[in-house]
Amino acid sequence: NGDEVQILPWKTGSCDNILSTDGQLKTTGPSITSPYGGSAPILIGGIEAGGTKIICGVGEVKDGTIRILSEMRFPTTTASRVLPEIIAWFKQYSIESLGIASFGPLDLKKDSHTYGYIKATPKKGWQDVDFVGPFARAFAIPIEFDTDVNGAALGESVYGAGRGCQVVAYMTV
Repeated sequence: NGDEVQILPWKTGSCDNILSTDGQLKTTGPSITSPYGGSAPILIGGIEAGGTKIICGVGEVKDGTIRILSEMRFPTTTASRVLPEIIAWFKQYSIESLGIASFGPLDLKKDSHTYGYIKATPKKGWQDVDFVGPFARAFAIPIEFDTDVNGAALGESVYGAGRGCQVVAYMTV
């Protein structure tokens, strides 16, 4: 119904699913409710994978705002070592969606058999790694996947220097 909305951390190539036309966090009713029923706040997870560290967070979404409840940093060692550690960390929480922003290059085409993979990266231990798959198997929740640059740009547009702007340009140096 019009009083419920499912919020995902970001959507590849577009912010339409969480941002209104004025760039604010979208809610379509008096409060955000869980897509699984009830009116309690929902917990969402986020992962920002960089070349030296991976930052994970859990936030509570309530009344159109996100409050960070917990954060953990992991060294970007190898995928086979760190992905199980990250999954175990997220298992402490009842997250209802997960957003992953990662270094690349990435396969972002949802109809590809390698969607969710880090492709031919120079980062040792991460070449042709299925990043999304282990999380999809561990959690029965919506998962979105995008580049670290797009994730940072979305963060700036919603909560940072671009908040309230209709157009935001973001450049990584």
